[in-house]
Amino acid sequence: MEIFPAQYSTLSSIALQKHIINSYKLTVTRCKYLLRGVSDTYVVYTDRDKFIFKVYRSCHRSFSEIEGEVELLNRVKEGGVKVAWPVSDSAGRYIQKFHAAEGDRYGVLFIFALGKTIPLPGIRN
Repeated sequence: MEIFPAQYSTLSSIALQKHIINSYKLTVTRCKYLLRGVSDTYVVYTDRDKFIFKVYRSCHRSFSEIEGEVELLNRVKEGGVKVAWPVSDSAGRYIQKFHAAEGDRYGVLFIFALGKTIPLPGIRN
């Protein structure tokens, strides 16, 4: 039976947890799907830390655009600005590639940034 083409898939948090353990050599205790939006967001827990893993939609960001985001965040961090920066895997790569139902998708692991929501004037939260 042929697989019907898909426009959007959600990666399994269990499979993603295994991928992160293997790629980043982290002791991941839990990987939880948080929300769907411009990208899928997962919360990754270890014994000591918390991370965010973003899986980008192929129709929203190209590989080169994701590379640009990673480079920008690293430069901002190096400049001393408080930002949730990307984390490289054990091979030094920042961007992970996944062969999803609708085609290739890319993901990046970020340090979890503590903070709070700041309401913007005229926008309800």
